[in-house]
Amino acid sequence: MESLQDHWGRIQEEDTAVMPFHKRNGEGNFIPLNTSENQIKRYTYDVKFEHAEINFDLTLVSDGTQYKIVWISLWGSSIYMTPEITTKIEELFSNPENSQK
Repeated sequence: MESLQDHWGRIQEEDTAVMPFHKRNGEGNFIPLNTSENQIKRYTYDVKFEHAEINFDLTLVSDGTQYKIVWISLWGSSIYMTPEITTKIEELFSNPENSQK
């Protein structure tokens, strides 16, 4: 949280919603086999900082006694990225070696 606040400022507002389960690309690799949709919960968060707005999902699966996080997804607008982060992301995605990992 300290690192987030260093970059984006203090949290101004937050909102949480429980969403109906819907599969996302790649998520199936993390959900245990034979898990029914009623064993899965998805929470979506919208967090507004002083200088950014970030959204993320948590997908939780019940093992019968408790829920465990199996998938975390974060997204936001690139308008809040610093030039340093923008450059690092561009380098990451322009490097063909990284696309095979």
